[in-house]
Amino acid sequence: MSKDVSVRQGIENEMQNMPRPRKRAVEMDDIPDADKERLNRLSGPGKHIVRGAACKKLVEPVPRFIKAPCEKVMKGINNNFIILGRDRHKSRFSGYGGKGHTKAGMIDIVVGRLGSAHPYKAKKKNIQADPDFEKDSARIYLSQRANIDEYFGLVGTPAAPNTTESAPVGSIGIKADVVRIIGRQNIRLVTHQNIHNSMGALITSRGGIDLIAGNDDTDIQPLVRGNNLISALTEVAELLDDLRSTFNGFVTYQLEYNGVLAMHTHKSPFFGWDCSPGPECMEKGLKNMSDVFSNTIISNKSQAFNYEAFKKNYLSPAVTDNSDPKGDNYICSRFNNTN
Repeated sequence: MSKDVSVRQGIENEMQNMPRPRKRAVEMDDIPDADKERLNRLSGPGKHIVRGAACKKLVEPVPRFIKAPCEKVMKGINNNFIILGRDRHKSRFSGYGGKGHTKAGMIDIVVGRLGSAHPYKAKKKNIQADPDFEKDSARIYLSQRANIDEYFGLVGTPAAPNTTESAPVGSIGIKADVVRIIGRQNIRLVTHQNIHNSMGALITSRGGIDLIAGNDDTDIQPLVRGNNLISALTEVAELLDDLRSTFNGFVTYQLEYNGVLAMHTHKSPFFGWDCSPGPECMEKGLKNMSDVFSNTIISNKSQAFNYEAFKKNYLSPAVTDNSDPKGDNYICSRFNNTN
């Protein structure tokens, strides 16, 4: 981990532990003065009608959207917009709409312009707001021609490089505080279905799917393919088991030799009779044979059992228990796949 990433992570951890300011349920400070005067003149029942209970009409502060001439604006009264126009991510001079390019149609679906923390009034006038891909609360942005990574401030990776000025593409961007994509049956993320992009350019390489936490590309690594990993680990386990068998054979031969050596005798100069084994040699030899048997051969046999248990527990789907996910040690996901 780089020093910058480590420092940033430390700051984020500290921020997590800091007390968070609470937002008021109803914030009326930034509504236009004319609306505030009308609210003050209303009676109790009249005020209740425009205070939003039971999803009735709610008067609340909303920034004034700066509309471009080419745009059709569908606007709600509670800071929600659908904009039909040409590509732009900031002022009317930004994006390919601002440059005057053709084939740059855009749909921008936004709620919460400038975000809930931003004051919507300055010098007694409503704040005017262009699209702001950083501060707006939630957005789905569709563009026929865009540099979508630049607009959202995203890092690129070798497998999924950023869009560029020289090669803009049809794009969709989704941003909010949290994003959930839910499929009642399944979800597929698919790339390279066509050989040409929406600009008519030939797609020369197959793009992948990169998962980037923290918008940080300093340690991007490829995902592992589960079946290949199982094959590799199974082969490693078998190689280790072969090594164990080889070592077990060596120990067996060495024990036979040690037994002969411990009990060996010499010829006596008296009539060539065999002498009795040396007491120290016999004692040490028998102890060595006992230690090798108890500490090496038994352990080696246990190791063979451990190899088999490892393969069954982690490399075999047969032992997975769907009713107990915590007991499922199979290294491949039962639900998610990649190529």
